Amino acid sequence: MVMIPYAYPVGYGSDAPAADQSYTDSYEGAPAAAGAGDSSGPQYTTAAEPPPHSLILNFEDSDAAATAEPEHYYVALKDHHVYLAVAYWVDGETLHYVLPGNTHNQVSLSLVDRDLMQRLNRESGTEVRLPGK
Repeated sequence: MVMIPYAYPVGYGSDAPAADQSYTDSYEGAPAAAGAGDSSGPQYTTAAEPPPHSLILNFEDSDAAATAEPEHYYVALKDHHVYLAVAYWVDGETLHYVLPGNTHNQVSLSLVDRDLMQRLNRESGTEVRLPGK
């Protein structure tokens, strides 16, 4: 006969078993009567069904579930570079623009390819306004 120590869980309040009550593992069935059945291994019971979840998600309104795409702007330069910016502004003769990742760049308006910049933004459905020409 081999003895294996077993630790009893400590409970508080109503979860604690009474002092005269023996602990029964929730995965082990009730002990079999002496001489009844095969006692070579532990007896397991089937777990009860979990209670239904109280969270209900309604995706019928797909517009509400979809997130709006952030606005973006194309910045086209005369050296054939095109940048996708998340914001832009003009200060005097300087175009400032912010790239994704919050990288701030600036360029002289004389280096901007205004026609290409207007066309790219118009085709993407975004309006860009640059002062003068």
